[in-house]
Amino acid sequence: MSRVETGPLKFGDDWTGVFIRGDNALSWASYLTVMNDLMGDDFLYKGVIQNMIHTLSSCAEHKEMVEVQHIVNFVHSIEKK
Repeated sequence: MSRVETGPLKFGDDWTGVFIRGDNALSWASYLTVMNDLMGDDFLYKGVIQNMIHTLSSCAEHKEMVEVQHIVNFVHSIEKK
């Protein structure tokens, strides 16, 4: 099985989503943190950027545990239909 890369990802008939690998997510969170700090407190979208930083950083396995979704044999469940 090959690894899933960062980019669009679709499961069956569900909406296409975007998967971001942990290594990409952590580096993007770092870049957004620097950008957010440069914007100052009156920047209109500061809360949105902080939420994105939190979400992207949640994949850091060495930090506090967050609830993680697991996909178990998804390909096999599609084949059974």
